[in-house]
Amino acid sequence: NTQEILNLYSDTLEIVIPGSPAVPWAGTFQSKKEAGNFYNNLKESVQFIKFEPQQYIPYQNNIVIARGHVEAKMRRTNKTFHADWCMFFEFENDKIVFQQVYNDTYAQANASK
Repeated sequence: NTQEILNLYSDTLEIVIPGSPAVPWAGTFQSKKEAGNFYNNLKESVQFIKFEPQQYIPYQNNIVIARGHVEAKMRRTNKTFHADWCMFFEFENDKIVFQQVYNDTYAQANASK
């Protein structure tokens, strides 16, 4: 549920998802409305087969780094991709204020073609 995900974020936020124009959900999102559009676009574009967080690493008092693996299928092309990922989260008042994703954008772009 997109609204439940958005409830984890602060009203002032930034989400950075790198990727080529072939990756439809890539970009920088700086409001809950933009973040909602990102999550809806991701849901419409990708069918997740596996999304496996494997490790959470706390850093300082307000930062968590998560790493894991994803297997997913692009809905438009029906092609699958596998990728390891790392996500950086910064918190203020128990809400996410900054998130950046690091993953294999090449694999995603190829599955998008």
